[in-house]
Amino acid sequence: MAIPTQPEELQEKLDEEEEEEKQGEDSNQLYRFIASDGSFLDMAENKEVVPPPHDLNAKWDACLDLTLRRFVYSSLAGAFGGLLFFRSPVTRWASIAFGAGLGIGSAYTDCNSLFEGSTAKFASPKITGPQPSQEGQD
Repeated sequence: MAIPTQPEELQEKLDEEEEEEKQGEDSNQLYRFIASDGSFLDMAENKEVVPPPHDLNAKWDACLDLTLRRFVYSSLAGAFGGLLFFRSPVTRWASIAFGAGLGIGSAYTDCNSLFEGSTAKFASPKITGPQPSQEGQD
């Protein structure tokens, strides 16, 4: 590639580079829409930003990340506990399964609150004492 020495050659070189950039931009713009005034809008220009409390993609990403981490860490804790406390392979596998269940359960609870759901909240039963007899009040 020769370096231009004259001002005319330099200007031609700059014009060629600008044309190449414009052609590159046109080939990268795959999605175009017609606006109400008849002009073209690129999809990237017409992008709406979703506020964080309503961004489901971010919530699902956080939930999947949390579930995977808790599943792995609690399974490893169950495996370590099984190696320490149990001799039988069946009980060791049971401790791993118990740890995995704890991890998935805690992740489910947190993901449920993340999606603004609520866990089942049971009302405590009302215990009433013996009713006084009304025979003597007549």
